[in-house]
Amino acid sequence: MAYVNELIDNIKPLFEKNIDQPIGEWLEENITLVNTSEGLGGLKKPNFQDFPDIAQIFEDVKDPDVKDIQLMFSAQSTKTFFLMMICIWLLKKKSYEGMFALSDINQKNKVRERFKSILKANKDFLGWDDSRGATKGDTFVFDNGAKLSWGILSSPSTIAGDPCDFVLSDEYDEYASAHNKNSVNALRQLQKRTQAKKHGILINGSTPKLTKGRG
Repeated sequence: MAYVNELIDNIKPLFEKNIDQPIGEWLEENITLVNTSEGLGGLKKPNFQDFPDIAQIFEDVKDPDVKDIQLMFSAQSTKTFFLMMICIWLLKKKSYEGMFALSDINQKNKVRERFKSILKANKDFLGWDDSRGATKGDTFVFDNGAKLSWGILSSPSTIAGDPCDFVLSDEYDEYASAHNKNSVNALRQLQKRTQAKKHGILINGSTPKLTKGRG
């Protein structure tokens, strides 16, 4: 029996997927959306097969030379879902420490609860304990050492801090248009968080609302 087990251990890697598995494929295989906010329409798992552009953006996230990704989506819910999927991959596969920054406190709480429902549905796989990160405004901590904090673009104290591996900014342009006289450059603060990291990356998602600028 010991010989058989040893043989299995030696042969099994030959049939496992390449370590550089596409992010979209990895998400489809490992993440469930059952009993989540995202699965209310009957969606049981992420599905990116019909969106080749999304697949390419996923792969850009892997490139250590890519430091800044600016995205524009026609649908706000789709954009936020995409950012959440990127976040899950970075937390699980890379064990990164990052921040999810939203335009205001209402958006932060809304997206945080959407993300939390995904974590609950996949808590064993992702190594997330509901007793940690259970109160509003704190940091989600994972068994592999990954951490995710939550920031508000209009609150400088919530987006300032030590260097982190990634920052996801959702609707920065919505914040910028509402605070065009604000002396705090939120985008610059977010960039500073990642620039100290060799592999640091800032990903900003927007939906078209403005006639000028990035929104």
